[in-house]
Amino acid sequence: MVRKNKLLNFLKENKIDFEEVLHPPVFTCEDADKLKENIQCTSCKNLFLTDKKRYFIFATLAHEKVNLKKLKEKIGVSRLSFGKPEKLFELLKLTPGSVNPFAVFFDETNFVELILDSKMMEKEKLGFHPMKNDSTIILTPQELEKFLKKINTNYRIISI
Repeated sequence: MVRKNKLLNFLKENKIDFEEVLHPPVFTCEDADKLKENIQCTSCKNLFLTDKKRYFIFATLAHEKVNLKKLKEKIGVSRLSFGKPEKLFELLKLTPGSVNPFAVFFDETNFVELILDSKMMEKEKLGFHPMKNDSTIILTPQELEKFLKKINTNYRIISI
């Protein structure tokens, strides 16, 4: 809860326009689909990935099929697989089901690179968990980029 509050305070202090919607914890895109009536945004999913040397969060549309072979070519790595839950917790203090772009706020060493799908960034409003999967932050892609620039983090937008 402390990290979530720290994030929300940062968003407010930096005039990043967002809305928070509280809901029961969700662990899958199917769980999130059940909340669509209450949450007016494009649902997104976030994958914690590794090439065994570096780590990435890939954010894309919730129901987008992700081809890791194509993705590895786009980001310029020789191999790509899902990161282990232990490493996710070690680097970002997150558990599976809670991965989100806001996590890079707490990555003080800039060890995790955020990769955003260009199709997702074309949508009007995006929804992400703020460190825990019991609420959703809704914001525009422009506000997400404003946040990322404010924290001076490594990110890129790619088309897959």
